[in-house]
Amino acid sequence: IDIEIIILIMELIGTIAFASSGAILAIKKNMDLFGVNVMALITAVGGGGIRDIIIGNLPPMMFRDSIYVMVALFTANVIFLVLYIYQNRESSEKFAALYDNVMLWSDAAGLAVFTITGINTGIQQGFRENGFLLVVLGVLTGVGGGIIRDIMANEPRIADINVDIDSEMKKGCLIVNIEYLIRNTNIRDNLVFPFYLDTTWDEDEEERPDGVQEIV
Repeated sequence: IDIEIIILIMELIGTIAFASSGAILAIKKNMDLFGVNVMALITAVGGGGIRDIIIGNLPPMMFRDSIYVMVALFTANVIFLVLYIYQNRESSEKFAALYDNVMLWSDAAGLAVFTITGINTGIQQGFRENGFLLVVLGVLTGVGGGIIRDIMANEPRIADINVDIDSEMKKGCLIVNIEYLIRNTNIRDNLVFPFYLDTTWDEDEEERPDGVQEIV
């Protein structure tokens, strides 16, 4: 099989995966069909656009080959229709579970595929000897669209709920208590979970809702 066909298939898989995550997040935020399409498109091609601008591959690939834009928009509209029907038939709890699963797996698939294609694009543009740049291009292609998506949708990975500062407990010591909410997709297995946090608290404390933890 021609290597270019394999790369194209990988890029289309990544486009579908990221477009899915952008579309379903937009639906969760109660955006209309236009918003769903914009979010899906930005998530799918945003990272590649940033990559192409950095290495001077202009105009970016998404403007030279419309297949990526078309696939992203088609995916967004299919998901909008399917989830519109699904939301009307199923409970909000089932939709929330579906949302978490789709976001986790689509983000993982898109990240894997676009990181590879980002590095490959750098090699094709003549930067084979610049290993650091290739790594940066891979990372930007993989996470760039997702970052833009989360910023536009105001969807932080970790949302602070309450921050208390106590300077009276011990002289020269500042105690900061932070209550925070971690998105369900941020589990230890995908390395996003802040593993360095102390998530223990006294049994006498008031019971916290699921997902809310404290760090001292």
